[in-house]
Amino acid sequence: MDGRLKDALRARRDKERGLGTRIVEAPLRMALLYPSPYHVAMSSLGYLQLHRLANARSGTVCERAMLPDPEERARYRRTRSPLVTMESFRPVADFDVLGLSHAYELELTGIV
Repeated sequence: MDGRLKDALRARRDKERGLGTRIVEAPLRMALLYPSPYHVAMSSLGYLQLHRLANARSGTVCERAMLPDPEERARYRRTRSPLVTMESFRPVADFDVLGLSHAYELELTGIV
């Protein structure tokens, strides 16, 4: 993954408050995806609740991934960087389960 993209994700994550996701080894690794940029995903109570509930489940660790901001998308394409989670920077393709949350129909284009 491109270093600048990773640094931007880390900076965004480090500004967050709360417990967040503790990166631990678990038998089931889940990536919870949101098809809009970070600021929209973090205002979605349903997305946040799913993340919390998945992490409360014994034997499961759930990490978050969302659509990159418009100015970052070109860099993802140019560097062929995969979509990664905010917590461990692992590609979402490496997870056992992918969850998807969206709030309204217009976000469905972000899935494609």
